[in-house]
Amino acid sequence: MSESWLLWRDGTHDPFFNMSMDEILLEEAPSLGAPLIRTYRWDRPSLSIGSSQLYPESEEARYAIVRRPTGGGNVYHDVDLTYTAVIPAGHSLTDLNRMDSYRIFHEAMLPMLAALGVAAELKSDETPNVDRATMKCFVSPSKFDIVAEAGSKYAGAAQRRTRNGILHQGSIRLSAAGGDWKKLNAALLDALQGFFGVTFRAMPIPPEWIELEITESIMFSGSEFQYVRDFIQTLHKIGFTCSLDDFGSGYSSLSLLKDLPIDCLKLDRQFIISRFEEQSTRTVIEMIMDLARKLGIMTVAEGVELEEQVSFLREAGCDLIQGFYFSRPLPVEEFERYAFGRSLGAGGEAI
Repeated sequence: MSESWLLWRDGTHDPFFNMSMDEILLEEAPSLGAPLIRTYRWDRPSLSIGSSQLYPESEEARYAIVRRPTGGGNVYHDVDLTYTAVIPAGHSLTDLNRMDSYRIFHEAMLPMLAALGVAAELKSDETPNVDRATMKCFVSPSKFDIVAEAGSKYAGAAQRRTRNGILHQGSIRLSAAGGDWKKLNAALLDALQGFFGVTFRAMPIPPEWIELEITESIMFSGSEFQYVRDFIQTLHKIGFTCSLDDFGSGYSSLSLLKDLPIDCLKLDRQFIISRFEEQSTRTVIEMIMDLARKLGIMTVAEGVELEEQVSFLREAGCDLIQGFYFSRPLPVEEFERYAFGRSLGAGGEAI
């Protein structure tokens, strides 16, 4: 029976989302249970730079620039197919050293390129005298990159290894399939399945990534309460987390907090938007935060709009803070830029 790998045919995103998602997948690799292949596209001409590359100021006018979590050179994502492989710790591929695991993915692609009419081979040695600070990935091939007979580079990759596993980020020239992204993507997936002797199954959303919310305004009593408590315990066994919203809006808060096996408590926004200036309100908030902390429950404060409120909640030990102070509701594309689109300064640092 062949091994089963996960396949995520992701969509088109901005460059900051794409790189951030790869980092998240590496962090979550142990929970995947199997290697994952992710393919995705870029919503604009983009340039990803290696984790130690200098920031290419001269390209700012033409490309959205993002730093990868892996090393390697500068990769232009208007002429390539990009894929990611996430290998959880403990899988046999993680027993290979960095260069061998890098090589084996490119070996898998050689028959694919031959079938597409591209005569290519693995580069056998390092390119001498390359300026690593400014090199362009498809101009300066490295050992085990895929190069054509004339020496031009067709595919390259970079890796990051942590105790969670391996993040392998690869790039293939679209010209290998005449510029046809869909054709090259299908050929890549077929090549990986054939070479590694695996089958792909669609990646499910891990239950650990999903939080279900119960509002405190729903009053439970008798058998209803027992049903809700048992249901939450069942959800926990599956892997979901549960939060209690609007905490403090009713009269049974402490009872719910004591008897319901919740993971997260969301403070009712009325604590923040009205009577926040009163010392009694702040005292109650501090007591709720302290109680939740002692019970091992995460806390979230909603409706925060002022810097004074943020400072107080941080000092009170609130785990997460949300509200207009940080941002108003945004369309998906604007949110992705806000959440993942930190600009990089000339030295490569986040600003």
